[in-house]
This record gives sequence, C-alpha cells and structure tokens, in this order.
Amino acid sequence: MIPFLSSPETRELVVPVSREFYQEAGKLGLIETDVELIQGLVIKKMPKSPFHILLVRRLIAIFELALGESPYFVAKEDPIGTKDSEPEPDIAVIEGGPDDFVTKLPETAELVVEVAVSTLKKDQLKAEVYAAAGVKEYWILNAEDRCLERLSSPDSKQAMYLHREVLTDSQMFTSLVFPQISVDPVKLFSVE
Repeated sequence: MIPFLSSPETRELVVPVSREFYQEAGKLGLIETDVELIQGLVIKKMPKSPFHILLVRRLIAIFELALGESPYFVAKEDPIGTKDSEPEPDIAVIEGGPDDFVTKLPETAELVVEVAVSTLKKDQLKAEVYAAAGVKEYWILNAEDRCLERLSSPDSKQAMYLHREVLTDSQMFTSLVFPQISVDPVKLFSVE
C-alpha cells in the first residue's frame, strides 16, 4: 500500500475520476491495462494464479453449455459500465449478443461471477457496485474455503443485495436466475 493512503485523513482527499476520464486516459496510454475503475478509483487487478484460470475456464464451459442458444452470452473479464465504475468480472452473463455492444459497454448483467483465490475481501466489496448496476445475481466463488457466496435481489438505490447465502461444497451451486446453470463443486474444485 502507498504510505500516503494509510492515513484515513489522506484517503478522504483522494479525488475520484469519471468513467470518461478513465476511458480517455486508457486510450492515451496514461493508465496501465491491468486495472479497473471501481467507484471512481483506479484499482490494480491481482495477477491470476493457474488455479484461478482453471476455475474460470471450467465455469465458462459449464455456463456456455447450459445457456446454449439462449438470448444471453458469457463474457470473460469484459467491463461493465456503471455510473462510476467499470469492473471487469471474471465472468458475466449478459443479455443480448456481443455485437450489441460495439459502441457501448453493457450497463448490467444477469449474473456475475468473481473467482476469489486471493481477492475475497475485494470481491465482497464489489457487491455494492454490482448491486447498484442491477446485476440480478452475484457469485463470489471462494476457492480457499471451497464455497460459494451467492448474493441476489439487488436494491440498486441502496447499492446492496437483500439476500445472501453461502453454499458449501456439499451442495450444488445453482443459479437463481438461470436454474439450468448448476455446478458440481466437487468436480469444479478437483485438481486430479
């Protein structure tokens, strides 16, 4: 952490940037590519471990198979443009097709998944951003504890989810929005 930011008084002086500024700075090469905009702050993304990559790949395969030819597509690490953020979730299920977003970013998603191998606290804090964007269901896959934190019923005005439950690896991880998406945690977490 930057020592200057360790002081609460100093953190209050940080000036957030707009999405427009963030996008323009990105086009000009003034910010790194391994960052995302969260509530007006440019946040560095963590490097991905091989286990993180494996879990994301497995989930995408399950999601794409379950959704088939539905009017939704599965996006990997693509930004969602909200009022003051451009989070890049590991996985997002978005209504429409990729060609619907040639000139603008999607503003919400039906289901978002963040895989937390070393980012659990950060991913839990992102719940505010996703709830404010009206994301119907938010999964935080806690790889260390082999469980799934499932948040649903977003209240976009209060930027919070009204329902939260934790599913253990003895339960199937099934989407509330897409009941056809059902993940066997034993197979998901298997490394054999």
